[in-house]
Amino acid sequence: MIKVLITGGQGQLAQALAHTQPKHQYLFATYQSKQALDITHIQQVKRYLQNNPINYLINCAAYTQVDHAETDQKRAYTINAIAPGYLANLAQEFNFTLLHISTDYVFEGLLAKPLIEGMTTNPVNYYGKTKLAGEQNILPYNIPAYIIRTSWLFDVLGDNFLTRLLKRSQQEKHIGMVYDQVSSPTYIQDLATTLWKIILQIHENPSLYQPGIYHYANEGVTSRYDLAWTIHKIGNLNCNIIPKHSSDFPGFANRPSYSVLDKEKIKSTFGLTIPHWQESLAYCLHNYRQ
Repeated sequence: MIKVLITGGQGQLAQALAHTQPKHQYLFATYQSKQALDITHIQQVKRYLQNNPINYLINCAAYTQVDHAETDQKRAYTINAIAPGYLANLAQEFNFTLLHISTDYVFEGLLAKPLIEGMTTNPVNYYGKTKLAGEQNILPYNIPAYIIRTSWLFDVLGDNFLTRLLKRSQQEKHIGMVYDQVSSPTYIQDLATTLWKIILQIHENPSLYQPGIYHYANEGVTSRYDLAWTIHKIGNLNCNIIPKHSSDFPGFANRPSYSVLDKEKIKSTFGLTIPHWQESLAYCLHNYRQ
């Protein structure tokens, strides 16, 4: 039996994991919301694990409001930095494998070349600092931990770039989007499918797959403006997408100018073929219209 616990069970990635969960007769997954299992309370999680042994934990619980994190610092740090350390501590005690989701925002974004896992990190916003601290609180533990950094998540569920743009297009005629921030969009369903593949492969032969940091995003590179323009075109949105410089939005937290993640490590390690973001976006919007 492969027993998997997913924290943040009501979030968009957890929903995608539920949707893409393989029909494997020996795979059993439990999705726990923050209300049912709060990862910031180590004793609560410990009691749960004492009663419910697991093989894997996918940590989807996170503080993801980048702009609010600048002022809501204590809460962001507790969820994104301290709690992952708790989970690593418990992984060591209860002997399970930890999969933790991190972000491209751990990078400064000044290098215009794909970012490999070992490059120097230097976050430009507080959200990125908390996520980097979460990684650093996991890595010292002698456990099988896989930290998956990803970027620009989108889906038709939850609060993300795509859903916000679809909503705004019904209320606004002209929508400004920055053209000086570049990365790789990630379809959440693709990320979820990959996480299941990783678990099944590790379970099959754990000695083949080195724990550590991995990068995952869809193939291809784009700006936020071009991503919005493509959504506008495919989705037939009734609005205009206007190119803007990031300096035109002074009230927002800083973002990396260039945060394209190099994915060669995860592709070669787990034998992945990753779809292009435009292909996945078209599929996503097609399903939305259906």
